Amino acid sequence: MKISARDIKLFVAGALALTGFRALILIPYDLIVARDSVLIGGAVIAGLALPIGVGILLGRWSAFFWAQVYLWLKFIGGCVAIPIYWYFSHAKIGRLALRSVPEILVAAVLLGLIFWTTSERFRYEPDA
Repeated sequence: MKISARDIKLFVAGALALTGFRALILIPYDLIVARDSVLIGGAVIAGLALPIGVGILLGRWSAFFWAQVYLWLKFIGGCVAIPIYWYFSHAKIGRLALRSVPEILVAAVLLGLIFWTTSERFRYEPDA
């Protein structure tokens, strides 16, 4: 079985849509229980992945572009946030690292998959 560029794009779209949906579904909990505006703001920003993922599923080139922008910002933002947070709060860095490092790795893998679909291997393959 040969993997096509479209298959990889659908996988990335599903991963983004699931991430965005999960973030949006937790907003009521953050509003009622946590009452933390930073968590709510982060959930809204992470929720942007849902329309991006749906756009990729629909085959929109602009959604594919915005997925790259979103994932780059998530990757760079995570890599910058950990040292800054460590500088200001040494005691709580473990909690942030346990939450942020997997998200950074997921963003890196999804970016790698996106760049793989634009590689020479898939250059002359028609999308099914």
